[in-house]
Amino acid sequence: MRSDITYLQNVGKFGAYGDVNSFGSWLYGKRPDGRTVPVKRRFLDDGIVEIYSETEVDGEFIRYVTQFTSDEWLTICLSKNEEEFRRKVNVILFTRPRSAEAK
Repeated sequence: MRSDITYLQNVGKFGAYGDVNSFGSWLYGKRPDGRTVPVKRRFLDDGIVEIYSETEVDGEFIRYVTQFTSDEWLTICLSKNEEEFRRKVNVILFTRPRSAEAK
C-alpha cells in the first residue's frame, strides 16, 4: 500500500459554496514536499480507497497517493471527532512498513 500523503485531516465548515446555511467537508493531507493541500478521494473496484494529490514540478506531472483498504477506511470514517480521525489515520499509516518501493 502506498503512503505518500500523511497527516490527513477532515475539515468541515459552515458557509460552504457561498451559502450561509450550507456545510462543506474537505479532506487535507501533507505531501512528501511538506505542503498541506486539499486532496481528492476515489474508490477503486478492488475495495481500495485512494487519497491523492496532483501537481506539476518543473514541467513534470507528479501524483502523490495514499491507499487504504476498505476496512481501514471504514475504521477511519467511524471516528467520533476530528482528533480521533487524525489519530486513526496516523496509527494506520505509521505502523506500515517503510519502503521506497511500497506499492
